Amino acid sequence: AAPRGGAGDAVGPRPPLGPRGPRGGGGAIPPSRLTPEAGGPGTRPETPGKPSAVLLFKPGIVVAVTLAGFSGMVLARRGLPDPGTAILALACLLAAAGGSAALNTVFDAGMDEKMPRLSRRAAALRSLGRGNVAAVAVAAIAASLLLSALWINGTVSLLLAAAAAGYALLY
Repeated sequence: AAPRGGAGDAVGPRPPLGPRGPRGGGGAIPPSRLTPEAGGPGTRPETPGKPSAVLLFKPGIVVAVTLAGFSGMVLARRGLPDPGTAILALACLLAAAGGSAALNTVFDAGMDEKMPRLSRRAAALRSLGRGNVAAVAVAAIAASLLLSALWINGTVSLLLAAAAAGYALLY
Protein backbone atom coordinates (compact mmCIF):
# COMPACT_ATOMS: atom_id res chain seq x y z
CA ALA A 1 0.00 0.00 0.00
CA ALA A 2 1.17 3.51 -0.72
CA PRO A 3 2.02 5.65 2.29
CA ARG A 4 -0.94 7.79 3.39
CA GLY A 5 -3.20 6.25 0.74
CA GLY A 6 -2.93 7.17 -2.91
CA ALA A 7 -2.91 5.44 -6.26
CA GLY A 8 -1.12 2.37 -4.99
CA ASP A 9 -4.11 1.47 -2.81
CA ALA A 10 -6.57 1.75 -5.71
CA VAL A 11 -4.93 -0.95 -7.82
CA GLY A 12 -3.78 -3.23 -5.04
CA PRO A 13 -0.47 -5.02 -4.77
CA ARG A 14 1.39 -5.83 -7.96
CA PRO A 15 3.27 -9.06 -8.62
CA PRO A 16 7.02 -8.72 -8.92
CA LEU A 17 8.15 -8.25 -12.52
CA GLY A 18 11.25 -10.37 -12.39
CA PRO A 19 13.75 -10.47 -15.24
CA ARG A 20 11.21 -11.04 -18.04
CA GLY A 21 8.21 -9.04 -16.86
CA PRO A 22 4.71 -10.37 -16.18
CA ARG A 23 3.80 -13.66 -17.81
CA GLY A 24 7.13 -13.85 -19.63
CA GLY A 25 6.30 -10.85 -21.82
CA GLY A 26 9.80 -9.45 -21.65
CA GLY A 27 8.63 -5.96 -20.66
CA ALA A 28 8.86 -4.50 -24.19
CA ILE A 29 6.18 -4.56 -26.84
CA PRO A 30 7.48 -6.27 -29.97
CA PRO A 31 7.42 -3.99 -33.04
CA SER A 32 5.16 -6.41 -34.90
CA ARG A 33 2.37 -5.67 -32.40
CA LEU A 34 2.69 -1.91 -32.98
CA THR A 35 1.90 -1.97 -36.69
CA PRO A 36 -1.61 -1.68 -38.14
CA GLU A 37 -1.24 -5.10 -39.77
CA ALA A 38 -1.12 -6.68 -36.30
CA GLY A 39 -4.66 -5.49 -35.64
CA GLY A 40 -3.95 -4.74 -32.00
CA PRO A 41 -5.94 -2.29 -29.92
CA GLY A 42 -5.74 1.29 -31.11
CA THR A 43 -4.75 0.39 -34.64
CA ARG A 44 -6.76 1.33 -37.66
CA PRO A 45 -7.43 -1.12 -40.44
CA GLU A 46 -5.53 -0.73 -43.67
CA THR A 47 -7.42 1.16 -46.33
CA PRO A 48 -8.10 -1.15 -49.24
CA GLY A 49 -7.32 -0.12 -52.78
CA LYS A 50 -4.67 2.10 -54.27
CA PRO A 51 -2.42 4.03 -51.84
CA SER A 52 -3.11 7.74 -51.72
CA ALA A 53 -0.77 10.15 -53.49
CA VAL A 54 -1.66 12.72 -50.82
CA LEU A 55 0.62 10.83 -48.43
CA LEU A 56 3.62 11.76 -50.58
CA PHE A 57 3.03 15.44 -49.84
CA LYS A 58 3.02 14.90 -46.04
CA PRO A 59 -0.14 16.95 -45.46
CA GLY A 60 0.38 17.43 -41.72
CA ILE A 61 3.78 19.00 -42.24
CA VAL A 62 2.55 21.13 -45.14
CA VAL A 63 -0.36 22.49 -43.10
CA ALA A 64 1.97 23.29 -40.18
CA VAL A 65 4.44 25.08 -42.47
CA THR A 66 1.64 27.06 -44.10
CA LEU A 67 0.21 28.08 -40.74
CA ALA A 68 3.67 29.16 -39.57
CA GLY A 69 4.12 31.16 -42.79
CA PHE A 70 0.77 32.88 -42.33
CA SER A 71 1.73 33.70 -38.74
CA GLY A 72 4.94 35.24 -40.08
CA MET A 73 2.93 37.38 -42.51
CA VAL A 74 0.70 38.64 -39.69
CA LEU A 75 3.70 39.42 -37.47
CA ALA A 76 5.61 41.16 -40.28
CA ARG A 77 2.68 43.43 -41.13
CA ARG A 78 1.61 43.84 -37.50
CA GLY A 79 -1.86 42.86 -38.64
CA LEU A 80 -3.63 40.90 -41.32
CA PRO A 81 -2.23 41.26 -44.85
CA ASP A 82 -4.58 42.25 -47.65
CA PRO A 83 -6.60 39.23 -48.86
CA GLY A 84 -5.08 39.05 -52.36
CA THR A 85 -1.49 38.98 -51.11
CA ALA A 86 -2.39 36.55 -48.33
CA ILE A 87 -4.06 34.09 -50.71
CA LEU A 88 -1.17 34.25 -53.19
CA ALA A 89 1.43 33.88 -50.43
CA LEU A 90 -0.44 30.94 -48.90
CA ALA A 91 -0.71 29.28 -52.31
CA CYS A 92 3.03 29.74 -52.84
CA LEU A 93 3.73 28.35 -49.37
CA LEU A 94 1.50 25.33 -50.00
CA ALA A 95 3.12 24.61 -53.36
CA ALA A 96 6.69 25.00 -52.09
CA ALA A 97 6.04 22.99 -48.92
CA GLY A 98 4.17 20.23 -50.75
CA GLY A 99 6.77 20.05 -53.50
CA SER A 100 9.70 19.91 -51.11
CA ALA A 101 7.93 17.26 -48.99
CA ALA A 102 7.28 15.13 -52.08
CA LEU A 103 10.88 15.58 -53.25
CA ASN A 104 12.07 14.58 -49.79
CA THR A 105 9.91 11.45 -50.08
CA VAL A 106 11.65 10.58 -53.35
CA PHE A 107 15.10 11.11 -51.80
CA ASP A 108 14.24 9.06 -48.69
CA ALA A 109 12.45 6.24 -50.51
CA GLY A 110 15.05 3.63 -49.53
CA MET A 111 14.72 4.41 -45.82
CA ASP A 112 10.92 4.69 -46.00
CA GLU A 113 10.70 1.18 -47.51
CA LYS A 114 12.26 -0.26 -44.35
CA MET A 115 9.79 1.40 -41.93
CA PRO A 116 6.45 -0.37 -41.46
CA ARG A 117 4.70 2.86 -40.41
CA LEU A 118 5.53 4.38 -43.81
CA SER A 119 4.41 1.39 -45.88
CA ARG A 120 1.46 3.25 -47.43
CA ARG A 121 3.68 6.19 -48.44
CA ALA A 122 6.23 3.81 -49.98
CA ALA A 123 3.46 1.97 -51.84
CA ALA A 124 2.08 5.27 -53.19
CA LEU A 125 5.55 6.24 -54.43
CA ARG A 126 6.00 2.87 -56.14
CA SER A 127 2.55 3.18 -57.70
CA LEU A 128 3.12 6.66 -59.13
CA GLY A 129 6.82 6.26 -59.96
CA ARG A 130 9.73 8.17 -58.48
CA GLY A 131 10.34 10.14 -61.69
CA ASN A 132 6.72 11.29 -61.93
CA VAL A 133 6.62 12.37 -58.29
CA ALA A 134 9.95 14.19 -58.61
CA ALA A 135 8.73 16.02 -61.75
CA VAL A 136 5.51 17.18 -60.08
CA ALA A 137 7.44 18.21 -56.95
CA VAL A 138 9.98 20.27 -58.89
CA ALA A 139 7.18 21.87 -60.94
CA ALA A 140 5.30 22.85 -57.75
CA ILE A 141 8.42 24.39 -56.24
CA ALA A 142 9.29 26.21 -59.48
CA ALA A 143 5.75 27.58 -59.84
CA SER A 144 5.82 28.77 -56.25
CA LEU A 145 9.15 30.55 -56.74
CA LEU A 146 8.09 32.14 -60.03
CA LEU A 147 4.74 33.40 -58.70
CA SER A 148 6.29 34.75 -55.51
CA ALA A 149 9.08 36.52 -57.44
CA LEU A 150 6.63 38.08 -59.92
CA TRP A 151 3.74 39.00 -57.62
CA ILE A 152 5.12 39.33 -54.08
CA ASN A 153 8.86 40.13 -54.01
CA GLY A 154 12.31 38.65 -54.53
CA THR A 155 13.03 38.28 -50.82
CA VAL A 156 10.00 36.05 -50.35
CA SER A 157 11.04 33.98 -53.37
CA LEU A 158 14.60 33.55 -52.03
CA LEU A 159 13.31 32.56 -48.59
CA LEU A 160 10.93 30.03 -50.15
CA ALA A 161 13.78 28.60 -52.24
CA ALA A 162 16.02 28.25 -49.19
CA ALA A 163 13.24 26.62 -47.14
CA ALA A 164 12.27 24.22 -49.94
CA ALA A 165 15.87 23.19 -50.56
CA GLY A 166 16.54 22.81 -46.85
CA TYR A 167 13.52 20.59 -46.31
CA ALA A 168 13.93 18.49 -49.45
CA LEU A 169 17.66 17.91 -49.00
CA LEU A 170 18.38 18.12 -45.28
CA TYR A 171 15.29 16.73 -43.58
